[in-house]
Amino acid sequence: MAFIRNFGITTTKTVETTFKKIDAAIPVAGKAIYFAIAGARAKMLGKTYQDVLSFLQYEYTLPENEETWKKRQDLLIELSEIFEKRKENTALPNDLVQKVKSVLPHIVTTAGSERTTLSGAACRALSSIVKNLDAHLQPHLDILLPGLIAVCGSTKAVNQKNANDVITSICKHAGYSPRLFYHVCAAFKDIRVPPRTYAPEWLNILLRTYRTQMDRDRDGGLAGTAIFQGLTDGQVKVRENSRAVFWTYHKYDVAGARMIMGGLNTHAQKALQADPRNPDKPATAKPAAAPRPKSALASIKAQNKERLAKSQDSNDPHKPHNPVDELSSVKTAFFGSMEVDDGKKPSLLSSAPVRRRIVATPMASSTATQRPDSRGRATPAAPTVAKDILKDTMNEKVTKATTESVAAPSWETTKSEPKSHKLVPDTLSGTSWETLKSEGKENAMVIRQKKKRSPQRSPEHERLASEKKALATAIESLRRKGLDALGWRRLKKLLEENPAVLITKQVQYDELFELLVTNIANLDLITESREKRLTNYNHPAYHTHTMLVCLMHLQDQYPQWPEPQPGMTLSALLIARCNFSSSYESVLAAVDDGALYLCDRCPTILPTIDAVLDTLQTVERIITSNDPIVTPKSTDTIFFNSLQSLGSDFGPDKPRFANRLPIVMDFGLKIINQLLYRLEQTGESLYEIQEDRLSGYASYLLATYNSIIKRGVMNFCVSLHAVVKPEKRFYNYFKKEADKNLIHYYVDIAGSP
Repeated sequence: MAFIRNFGITTTKTVETTFKKIDAAIPVAGKAIYFAIAGARAKMLGKTYQDVLSFLQYEYTLPENEETWKKRQDLLIELSEIFEKRKENTALPNDLVQKVKSVLPHIVTTAGSERTTLSGAACRALSSIVKNLDAHLQPHLDILLPGLIAVCGSTKAVNQKNANDVITSICKHAGYSPRLFYHVCAAFKDIRVPPRTYAPEWLNILLRTYRTQMDRDRDGGLAGTAIFQGLTDGQVKVRENSRAVFWTYHKYDVAGARMIMGGLNTHAQKALQADPRNPDKPATAKPAAAPRPKSALASIKAQNKERLAKSQDSNDPHKPHNPVDELSSVKTAFFGSMEVDDGKKPSLLSSAPVRRRIVATPMASSTATQRPDSRGRATPAAPTVAKDILKDTMNEKVTKATTESVAAPSWETTKSEPKSHKLVPDTLSGTSWETLKSEGKENAMVIRQKKKRSPQRSPEHERLASEKKALATAIESLRRKGLDALGWRRLKKLLEENPAVLITKQVQYDELFELLVTNIANLDLITESREKRLTNYNHPAYHTHTMLVCLMHLQDQYPQWPEPQPGMTLSALLIARCNFSSSYESVLAAVDDGALYLCDRCPTILPTIDAVLDTLQTVERIITSNDPIVTPKSTDTIFFNSLQSLGSDFGPDKPRFANRLPIVMDFGLKIINQLLYRLEQTGESLYEIQEDRLSGYASYLLATYNSIIKRGVMNFCVSLHAVVKPEKRFYNYFKKEADKNLIHYYVDIAGSP
């Protein structure tokens, strides 16, 4: 027993000692294991795309500040390196694509950061993502392109260049998409200069890459309109870049390019034709300049001296000096050589009638000035060359006159001479007056021929040209969104005072129409606070009223041109109806009158019904569910894009818009009812797909708005009943028997006298 007891005690001590050693060794081992695992984990972090994207998603849950932006930058650089090191033609894991798509909006937001290095890292990551994901990014173009175009318009040149590189990569690698064409063409209208400068290059890439896939009517029309806007832009660089894309577009659509060329002014056409990318540009080389001749002054002086020397040599050097000959030669030099008849001898000076004494005065010096009290016109002195030529010519004439004078002295002539005989003949030579002109007054007697002037334009033509120039200035201000209240008033006055004469081309009409409609459909007028507005709209209701009046004038004065897109004006009025409460009575009355006027004059009823229904459903969905649309259902108009950016402003936290929804719905139903009535009067019929859409919408309205706008909904059902035939087919669209009975009741009331 003692042995067993001792053995148990010994064993117990041994176990206790062992456990103590283990307890002492555990902290050391635990630390070693922990550091080993942590080191391995640290080496693995950032090396796989799962880690990078997971950490990136976590970082984007935190606000950007001085502590987090550096981590984001490092993670974005690592993500770029992962894509750059990827081998070509290797399949991308599906989880990588999905995770990248989830962080894509955050990366676009980071690209617009004020921190230049962070923005550059985000643009580098986006460029790598675009080059590797290719067509996977097409559903996200509406997120990528607006944000990147905004970065292109930033004030930092580095950010502009980085964003331009990313958009260029998107144009090359994202594949064909109508949304890509839309955003690139919309950049031509951007208020900032850098996006308008880069946009022609983007469109040039799209036309060269996807010319076989693009839709000729939709994409080609957008491209043509954008190119015309670029060629008429106020910035020289934008116009120069647009000329390159014009000649690329010319290869795609020759007729469209000719229309663009015809809409330009003469200077723009010449600059476009002189562009080096013009395939039809004539190769005319400039002729070499002729060598400059030698000095004309020296050659003329030499000729005059040589002529004078010859004339002096021909004179008799041994002839005695005779004062009469000298006087005769002087007179002959001044009055020209006199032709004397052989049968008569010249008479003496004493036999001539009494006349004023002729005194040979010296030539006026070149430095002589005109007297202050003289009324004669002061003529500037002739140039030096003309003076030298005149001096040499006079010397030559004096010499010739001396040699041609009469040989006999004057006192040897017959004394008997008739008194009526004149010393000076009646006819003088044409060159004699040239010798009497003083130096410096050679041009005094010159009668200059009057310049031929073109006939002056009529005052009416001048006024019309001035008004057209004012209209072009107003359109340019509309493009820049810089038209103030006085500008709107001036535009309305131009259209009122010059009906149907200011606009001569459909391109200008379409541009002015779209600019007016875009301003009417601007939801930023009311939803944004006054401090956040891009433009100071002091009187939004006044502006909208003026725009409506201008649109009505355009519709009346130019009936030969329809609106650029069917239903765009009515859709704009529907959006404008959302912006004004009942306090704006004048503008609401103008909206109602304009809608009724347009419904009565609408030439394309079926497309207009689709456009109005799309707009009405979109406005309702935005207001009720705060869900901005991405793509319209049936028509692609310019109004839905302004709705996208303002979806958050129509949420439940904005009760003023929620309360206005029934009024807007009732207004939209009135427009559709009027269009259906026009359809019935003209004898046209709806397409089957339109009948399905309208009947389904009527069933939805009966279930949703039966108690609020019941009268408007029932009027819509009655109007629809009149155009959907047969009647049995119409009632089959409604599943509830109560709805059928209610519609039947209202149809009977409407049909009763």
